[in-house]
Amino acid sequence: MLGIPADQSIPIDEDHSVQLCTGTLDHVLASARDEGGAILNALSFPLPLSAINQTAYSSDVEAWRVTEGMPYCGDEDAPYPTADMRWGLAATAGARSWIHIDCDGLSTVVDPLCGGRLWLLYSPHDEYEDNIFGDIDQFFHEFDVTNPPHYWRVEAVYLQAGTRLCVVVVYTPRVHFLNGINSIMKPNTPHAVFTTDHSIAVGGHFFSFANMQDTVFGIVHAFTIDTFVTNTEHPKTRLLLFRMLQYLYRFYVEGADHISEFPQP
Repeated sequence: MLGIPADQSIPIDEDHSVQLCTGTLDHVLASARDEGGAILNALSFPLPLSAINQTAYSSDVEAWRVTEGMPYCGDEDAPYPTADMRWGLAATAGARSWIHIDCDGLSTVVDPLCGGRLWLLYSPHDEYEDNIFGDIDQFFHEFDVTNPPHYWRVEAVYLQAGTRLCVVVVYTPRVHFLNGINSIMKPNTPHAVFTTDHSIAVGGHFFSFANMQDTVFGIVHAFTIDTFVTNTEHPKTRLLLFRMLQYLYRFYVEGADHISEFPQP
């Protein structure tokens, strides 16, 4: 059994929770094969056996590697929270996720395997401060998840098999569309997703030191507004942040030498 976050063919009034239900992957497949099937949006299937590889932007993986056994870093044999950091998605045509941010201040990579998804990525207009999405009141005052504020601008990115969405570190708050393949944005970036064709995708999360300010913004928003602004949570990722802090203390306060003490495997 699995949790289907939304059967979006169920009519709603003001309470979106009436669309929440529980089912199996067979229900998703049956709806996809039925021309009049339900609109199902199934999110975050854990993939605990996925590979965890180092990249230029996944600071959490490097910090995990070199802080093993250090204080406040969990048990010495604590497993990396792969099930929280690698996951799958499945949705039938017509499914949608209204404006939200990714949970826990995490950055995200999404690789579509089949079908198509339209991602709407929001950023402030040029005349507004770059860090406006860090405003504690950003999602208060009757914020409408279906209608972005007038001072937001939007970039639409269509994802299909062979393309990738990377919610990664950039040194500008703006969204960039690169060669029609990669779309890059920072954590805590509001976005909406619409499934144009029956779709399956795999994805993953990571933390990066260079966008830690935006990670903190996202954590605070998720804590204060909860499911109104994000659609899941991964509490086990907190240990990654503790280990990243210990990593910084080890090298910037204690002055450890990274090359001699922690050589690459």
